[in-house]
Amino acid sequence: MIEQIKKYLLDLQVDICEEFGNLDSISNFDTDIWKRDDGRGSGITRVISDGSLFEKGGVNYSIISGDKMPKSATALRPDLKVESTLHWVFLWFFIQIILTFQQRMLT
Repeated sequence: MIEQIKKYLLDLQVDICEEFGNLDSISNFDTDIWKRDDGRGSGITRVISDGSLFEKGGVNYSIISGDKMPKSATALRPDLKVESTLHWVFLWFFIQIILTFQQRMLT
């Protein structure tokens, strides 16, 4: 199931970048593929800048997982402080696409 979601979101990122890229006549998306040093996440950052329509924009995909809940999640819910003793078991993961665009101001 996770692999299907990953494929869908990666395809969606490509489609979004193609459509937004077609709107901007002078700039293209640059791509940065990254992985976390601890092996618990990766992503693809795609950025467009100095274009005819967009001053700057990004379409970012990431998937992150962990074997203990983040401090932000347990601050108000201490009962969530559980750790996995198995290295291959993840208690949580998130997968997301984030879009951020700043339109060029016309003068």
